[in-house]
Amino acid sequence: MVSANPSLLKFNEIKKVLLLLDKKDRVKLFLVLIINTFLAFLDLFGVALIGITSAILIRGLQGLAAGDQVTSFLELLNLDGLPQRSLLILLGSTAVFFFILKTILSVYFLRRTLRYMSIRNAQISSSLVSKMLNRPVEKIFSKPIQHQIYNVTGGVERLVGGAVTSLVVIASDLVLLIVILVGLMLVDPITSVGTFFVFTGIAFLLYFLLHKRVAILNTKSAYQSIYLNQKVSEGINSFRDLFIKGGREFYVNEIRKTKVQLAGYDAEIKFIPNISKYTIEISVILGIAVIAGIQFYLFDSNRAIAVISVFLAASTRIAPAIIRLQQNVIAVKSSLSAAKPTFELIDELNGVEELERIETVISTNHTDFSPRVKLSNLKFTYSDATENTIQDISLEIGEGKFIAFVGPSGGGKSTLIDLILGLLPPSSGSIS
Repeated sequence: MVSANPSLLKFNEIKKVLLLLDKKDRVKLFLVLIINTFLAFLDLFGVALIGITSAILIRGLQGLAAGDQVTSFLELLNLDGLPQRSLLILLGSTAVFFFILKTILSVYFLRRTLRYMSIRNAQISSSLVSKMLNRPVEKIFSKPIQHQIYNVTGGVERLVGGAVTSLVVIASDLVLLIVILVGLMLVDPITSVGTFFVFTGIAFLLYFLLHKRVAILNTKSAYQSIYLNQKVSEGINSFRDLFIKGGREFYVNEIRKTKVQLAGYDAEIKFIPNISKYTIEISVILGIAVIAGIQFYLFDSNRAIAVISVFLAASTRIAPAIIRLQQNVIAVKSSLSAAKPTFELIDELNGVEELERIETVISTNHTDFSPRVKLSNLKFTYSDATENTIQDISLEIGEGKFIAFVGPSGGGKSTLIDLILGLLPPSSGSIS
């Protein structure tokens, strides 16, 4: 039975994921965060310019001069002498330029980050395979092949391409929200604080409602995917026996049943992010309506319209950031749950060195090789067994002899061959 721990994000697991990366990789991710901080200020400048443009336009329609703060800003930039029409076009165009520039740069750096993470994903997979193949044969075959394939492929992809990439997006969007909300505090502190707590509360509520289900679904999906691949592999490898003795229908039915279960998990996993998306969209609309009501009730129309225009401009950045933030938090939880088998492998490989990176050279020259095998009082016991698999075998095979080991399944034939080949160390006795 598959189970999942529905707790909050496990920071120990996140730490373990980040430690898969080199120190140089973590420094690069920190630089990405600094770059995204700079990009967040482009959004803030754009929102500020929208607010100034709205203030000038509203007061201009009423035949009034710009306020003291706006006038000081225009004097600072030496724009106070421009005609109002030209000034509005300039400020509006500059705001649009900042918004577009920020979006283009964000897409560019996100693409570079994803590409870099994909390369690291390949390198980490290769490293795990190297360590896995540097263990005793009994460890290598302790789990089904499909389970181990998932551990070093799909599991690593969920950790690096899923968890790490989502953490980068989370950090970037957190910086963006903090920068914009601090900027909005200068416009209207009470409304800004209220907006922050409302949207943060909605995001946390959605997370607590959805993350448990996401963790369970992804854990089940991961193990069912391993089971499905295992049954497909068994069906193909055992086709001759199944054709003669019967049993093909069993594999077909198992594969069909598993695929139907996976389809249900996949559909629900894909739908869950849309719940938060539409909830936050509705919240943004209602939030702006509430802000508008409060502003018109407490202040004059000039100030109310100026504040609303600033918050409308800010909402075009805040709403997508909150949606991405909430969805990526769930994505991290999802990835960590789906990568549970890979975490188990990482723990198993703790302390195991990678294979030496040398070019394999196959030599056919075996100087002083003696084509004889001698087993003396050979014994072997698996680490998880209580009885000997091989018990007091003594055997000598001379040059040119052919020997066959015959016996029932589980009788120790493969174990004996592995001992002769040197894949397993004998518990006692000798092989020469």
